[in-house]
Amino acid sequence: MRTHIYKNFYLFVLMKKTKENYFSTTLFLVFKKLEISIFGKFFLIFLYY
Repeated sequence: MRTHIYKNFYLFVLMKKTKENYFSTTLFLVFKKLEISIFGKFFLIFLYY
C-alpha cells in the first residue's frame, strides 16, 4: 500500500516536471519565432507596455 502511494506521488511529480518543461520549450520557441520578425518585437513591446 505504501509503495503504491509513493509511486503515484513520483508519477505526479514527473508529470508536473514534464508539463513545465513542455510549457517553457513552447514559450522559448514562440519567443524565438517572434525574435526573428521585427513585427514580433513591436508586438512584444506593445504587450508589455
